[in-house]
Amino acid sequence: MKVTPVVYYKKPGYPTGADMKSRPELLKKVPHRWSGNGVVLTALGMSLALCACAARGDTEPGGVKPGNTEPGVGEPEDTGARGAGQDYRGKTEDGEAHKGLVAPVFIHGEGTGAYGCIAVTAPFFLSEEEAWEIIKSEAESYKGITFSRNTPPVLEDVKLPESRLFSGKTEKKQSLRDGDLCLDGADADNKIAFEFISQDDVYEWRKENEEAAATFTLYDTKGTAEQLREELVSYGPDIALGIFYDPCNDVDMEGAYDAMAKAEEQGMTFDWEGAKLEQEARARAKSEEELRAQVRDFLDWLKGQGVI
Repeated sequence: MKVTPVVYYKKPGYPTGADMKSRPELLKKVPHRWSGNGVVLTALGMSLALCACAARGDTEPGGVKPGNTEPGVGEPEDTGARGAGQDYRGKTEDGEAHKGLVAPVFIHGEGTGAYGCIAVTAPFFLSEEEAWEIIKSEAESYKGITFSRNTPPVLEDVKLPESRLFSGKTEKKQSLRDGDLCLDGADADNKIAFEFISQDDVYEWRKENEEAAATFTLYDTKGTAEQLREELVSYGPDIALGIFYDPCNDVDMEGAYDAMAKAEEQGMTFDWEGAKLEQEARARAKSEEELRAQVRDFLDWLKGQGVI
């Protein structure tokens, strides 16, 4: 057998080491000690492609729905300093101008969470109900702001971002669909409303008839929020609108793995469930505080705009 150099080969369909390095949101989902090792990153990228199992259409244990999203849906936009914003004007059906005020997406939290691969650090997702309580209570700290879910506004015929599962290829074209957006809460007296982008929203807005190509699924709540905001600016609602997103903090168990290994070496038992609950509580607390920070920035922005 004669060994000859490879002159040309096609770009592999799985993420390469360079791809992994260029996608920091993926690197944050693997143990820290792996992120600087090019060989490990390449092997991990290959494993994602080999885990070619279709996504289940039902829910995961604990009621979490599997879904898919396209990482980087909408490029991050420079929202400027706190209080910065613009008035956006549209036209009603009779041609009269109306004022549509859409706040920037205030960035507090990474806003990406992944499932599916053994090397992935599991995320903690806030439920819609948990987010509602946080947003409502934080808004009530501002006198005169009371959000209600009784009769939330519905924005008809809105361009909604379609989320996609990460497939190993960079998708630059942003996919949209027409639909109605029932907002999550509103203060009718002050004409203020908000939408919270949750894991369920990312799943619900997934591209139709597109199943997962691998067991690795990335939810991009921040990117989805930014893309939705961009579309709503063009839509021009007749209310002041804020868009929040789930920070999706990781339940980091790397330290627990080390502690468990050390305990086994010493012939001791390790309380894995207790360690997991502790890390979940930390992730929850961090996500709650980051969501509160988003709400505070929104309310400060409204004050700067003269809305409140």
